[in-house]
Parts: sequence; structure tokens; C-alpha cells
Amino acid sequence: MSVPDGETARAYPLRIMTWHEVVNDEIEGRAIAITYCPLCASGMVFSREIAEAVNGRLEFGVSGLLYHSDVVLYDRESLGLWSQLSRKAISGKFAGRELEWIPSSQMTWQAWKRNYPDGQVLSTEKGFDRPYTQSPYEGYTRIPFPVVKVPTARNNLPMKARIVGIILEGKARAYNVSGLRTGEYLEQIGDRSIRITYDRRARLLLAEDASGESIPVVWSY
Repeated sequence: MSVPDGETARAYPLRIMTWHEVVNDEIEGRAIAITYCPLCASGMVFSREIAEAVNGRLEFGVSGLLYHSDVVLYDRESLGLWSQLSRKAISGKFAGRELEWIPSSQMTWQAWKRNYPDGQVLSTEKGFDRPYTQSPYEGYTRIPFPVVKVPTARNNLPMKARIVGIILEGKARAYNVSGLRTGEYLEQIGDRSIRITYDRRARLLLAEDASGESIPVVWSY
């Protein structure tokens, strides 16, 4: 996962995120949370700056709970629970409060080095004894269904098909990665026109609106 912010670009390798699932970070003075759910293969970045918080920002941890097979976070101020894919608090002091979703991208390591030769990378030297060259979910990507059952599912695609999701003005749209080819796609979501750029070799998909503003996307099953 990569977060470009101002003059700083920072990468968070999935082999680290798979073990820790959330990183509380700060880029150019902006407090952010980088989140990843190995069971959904979903990576999302949020602002931790919440005006109602005691210090104006929250710090997140992993609750150990799941909602629709997706990671549930908790904030260390109120111990309230937050759903990653729903992007909001589902219990506690901040219940119903939605997090600001920050644009980020996923790509191959080779593509990231090419695009951000001076970028920063999260180190494995963090004081934790984890075998980062191994995955605790070895073999999970090869089975056709999630380990934790979800209550509802649609039949448009196989349950473990890789998609990229976009949510705009309450409208959600998923793009089947296997059906995308390198190039540009013009789309209309709600009242907004967007441009999607996909590089199949780099496994990189970017979205922006008509004014060139980046739009957050999420890779997931």
C-alpha cells in the first residue's frame, strides 16, 4: 500500500500489514491510520483527526472481532468499535461517526520503486518478533470462499474474485480486476464523471474526478 501526501510518499508492505492490520502514522503533520484486512484483502487509509476526540486525534488497534469477515478496529480513547469497510464507528462514544477516507494505492514493489525512488518504506525492524517472510494465512488465497462465513452474498462474481471498489455520493461500484486491461476508462458514478487508469503489470488502479482530484479506491475480495 502506498500513501502519497504532499512531498512525502510512504509504502506499507502487505507482508507487514498482514501481521499487524493497522498502523498509526503521521505524514507531514497529518495523523492517519493505514488498515488492512487479510481475510478481505482490503486496504484502506483514514484520517485519525477527529474534532470530538480529547486530543483531536484517535489511535486505533485491532479488536480481534470481525464483521462480514472484515476487520473491526477499536479506538484507544473510548474503546469503541469501528468497521473498516463501512468506514465508521459501530459502537461507543463515536457511534455513527464516519472516518475520512484518504486516497491510497496498491501496486507491485517494482512499480512503487519506479514511481517513488525517494519514497519511505515501513521497516520490519519495529521491535516485534514476526516472520514477515511468511504469511499466517498461507493457502487462504487459493480457497474459493472466506473462512468466516458472511450472512449474505451476491452471485455476480465468485466470492473470492478480486475487485476494486469505489464509493461516491452514496453510490458503490465494483470493478472485476480480471476483466480490466491496461488503459483509461471513463465512468459515471452518480452525478460525477471519473477517469480510471489501470496498469495491469503494476497492478495499479487510480481514479480521479473531472477536476483531477484523486478518489479513494479499495482492493478487496
